[in-house]
Amino acid sequence: MPLPTKLLAERSQYLKKLNTVDTNDCSVKAVAIACNVSYEEAHKALERSGRKRNKGAYKHQVLGAIGRCGCKYEALDKWKGKTTKTLTLPRKDRYLAMTVNHAIGVQFGLVKDYSDARNFRVQDVYKVTKKN
Repeated sequence: MPLPTKLLAERSQYLKKLNTVDTNDCSVKAVAIACNVSYEEAHKALERSGRKRNKGAYKHQVLGAIGRCGCKYEALDKWKGKTTKTLTLPRKDRYLAMTVNHAIGVQFGLVKDYSDARNFRVQDVYKVTKKN
């Protein structure tokens, strides 16, 4: 399933406001989807976690950004599907999946990323919920 158009529009507006370009921002999109926050809020949270513009993010930076967005995460030991194409998760919760070099937001059981039809091997899956 493609990325939500609202998220892409927010990304475009935010980067235009900064008068810049940002590549390798899959982690920003994934955190925005998993935490149900705006692109700007996720971008700032990742920046505070140490992500540099036009660079990817390390796992500890992504997980730190989840906490900065007011959420908590729980690592899953088991999930169905080995790749982003076959990943199956419950429809009621939000998740963040990670491959070797890519972060993916999962909402309503659907991979919200361009990699949904690709065979990227999923290495970690985290259930993301709001902090109480």
